[in-house]
Amino acid sequence: MYMKPNLDIKGKIIDSAIKVLSHDGYSGLTLTAVANAAKITKQSLRYHFSDMDHLTLEIAKIWSKTGQDITIKELAEHKYTEVYRILSIAEAMFLWIEKHYDLSRAGLAMILAKNSDSKLISFMNESRRVGLARIETIIKDHCYEKKIKIDAKTINTLALEAHMTMYGSYFYTCASGTYNKKSEFQQICLHSLKRLIESKLV
Repeated sequence: MYMKPNLDIKGKIIDSAIKVLSHDGYSGLTLTAVANAAKITKQSLRYHFSDMDHLTLEIAKIWSKTGQDITIKELAEHKYTEVYRILSIAEAMFLWIEKHYDLSRAGLAMILAKNSDSKLISFMNESRRVGLARIETIIKDHCYEKKIKIDAKTINTLALEAHMTMYGSYFYTCASGTYNKKSEFQQICLHSLKRLIESKLV
């Protein structure tokens, strides 16, 4: 469960909603579907979550926090140095998918939802902005240490290319339904990032 043990009913609702999102997509996330999956009444569900927008925002917060926690831990291990630390972010993403597969698929469903709540859209966009900024900081630090002359626009473009490569890998891994090929997808992602780094910054 993603909630504390003493909040087991709320945690059960969240876990059930994540599974519904993962398997049935955003359009399948209904009051009835979540209540049935959690084996509770609709009234009990409404007691904890006033509506589906409230519930999806709570899931989005868990989606973001679990990803950030793993990323920070991977970066702290210093497996890679200099600008190659970007690869640690990519490895953290695949580790996160492995540990939280249903949650990662639920996140994909929320990102692709066409009729999602404005608060959810804003939160997901902010989460992406934080990830992009982390990559930009790594590139800036590298260029400063190596005395590489590069303007802010180019740094942003490079960071965006790296971030899009990761997001593409995330989308493909979660949407393809071929989780057993995760290691292969991870190697392709890392190779693409290395090629980008070495063509522009090394």
